Amino acid sequence: MTFWIDLLFAGRFRHPLLVMVLVLAFAIAFIAIPLCGEGPLSFQSVSVGRTFSCALADDGSVYCWGNNQYGQSNPPEGKFLSVSVGNLRACGISEDGALRCWGLNSWGKFGYDDPPPFEVSEGPYRSVSVGNGTACGVLEDGPTLCWGNPSFRADFADVQLQSVSVGDLLACGIMEDRSIICWGTSDIYNTQHDGVFHSIDVSESHYCGVLEDGAVKCWPSSLFADIIRAPEGIFQSVSVGSDSACGIRENGSIHCWKSRFLRRDVKPPEGRFQSVSVGSSQACAVREDGFIRCW
Repeated sequence: MTFWIDLLFAGRFRHPLLVMVLVLAFAIAFIAIPLCGEGPLSFQSVSVGRTFSCALADDGSVYCWGNNQYGQSNPPEGKFLSVSVGNLRACGISEDGALRCWGLNSWGKFGYDDPPPFEVSEGPYRSVSVGNGTACGVLEDGPTLCWGNPSFRADFADVQLQSVSVGDLLACGIMEDRSIICWGTSDIYNTQHDGVFHSIDVSESHYCGVLEDGAVKCWPSSLFADIIRAPEGIFQSVSVGSDSACGIRENGSIHCWKSRFLRRDVKPPEGRFQSVSVGSSQACAVREDGFIRCW
């Protein structure tokens, strides 16, 4: 496998048609079969980053595809409960509650100088989220811990979070009373949002939360971001990308909306879905039958 990749990208093949055929063959073998339902795999969730993506299969195994410059598309073996993808790294909660990460670990951002995958902490953890150079995890019966950018240190050890989501400049978590608390690289990001929320998702420019009644609220996570206005209706979940967001409605269909700066339309596939994730330039969703669709 490595030999053929070296041939492709070292410029040893000069015939463009041959390169096209080989790229297509790799795409069919490593993407279409496990991710489009041609093989025996069935998935429960997907997480899309900037240059690669990972999905959690029904049996707890993790599969990744895309950029693999730092090993971010080579997940460790084992069973996982959840997985989160960032820019050049990913983390997952294993079935024993430990937090394992893989990909770029520049300057020991996760506290270890060993090659990936590396176990960050035994846990047990209930939630993990990876942003751009920073990851945060919520311990089952303890504080929220963050690794990477020191500005993301969660200085509220006495506050128990239910879940956490990390972007570029901002991180947010859902507290025990189901309200939202946010912190980030500057005090201007320290804020709270009242309400009863059951999920939150943060990107480099926006973050959105789903209230108990299914309504979605969105806010800018950057001073220069355009406000993404969430549509009305009842949603099960929401995922936010750079300039767009998608949510799964009550009937399982996907509805997407965008900022005014994004010229292209965001058209999700039809069908009933159980998980959706929006990245910088791509989105993927898991259908109710366990197949993955990307657009």
